[in-house]
Amino acid sequence: MLLVAGVGCNDEKKQAERAAVERVSFAVGELREADEAAKGPRLAALRAVDCGATPACELQTLCANAYAAHISGVSKTHAVARSLEQDAGVETAESAGKLLEVAERDVKKAKELTGKCADLEGELRRRYGL
Repeated sequence: MLLVAGVGCNDEKKQAERAAVERVSFAVGELREADEAAKGPRLAALRAVDCGATPACELQTLCANAYAAHISGVSKTHAVARSLEQDAGVETAESAGKLLEVAERDVKKAKELTGKCADLEGELRRRYGL
């Protein structure tokens, strides 16, 4: 009887992990597919998901960091464009150049992390049959 109870607990744990991965994966998909203006709220929604299990929490953290870097890079790139449109002075151009360097680093980091996010999501979806 004890063995059956142990198996039942294992099944419940796997079901809980699967449900958590499914919730996080859904939120990641919503974020990935959102247009730029909606990515901020979708990122907040991803972070608000109850990941509840280690694999899902790893996915949530990795993907949230990836898309936070993406949003930051895009935002800084837009700030550079606005800055240059408003004033063509040397000082503005220099500060815009520095901001653009930071934006490029953010975008590069985002590209790397979103690739890892997609890889981990795919791995977990296969593992849990989603």
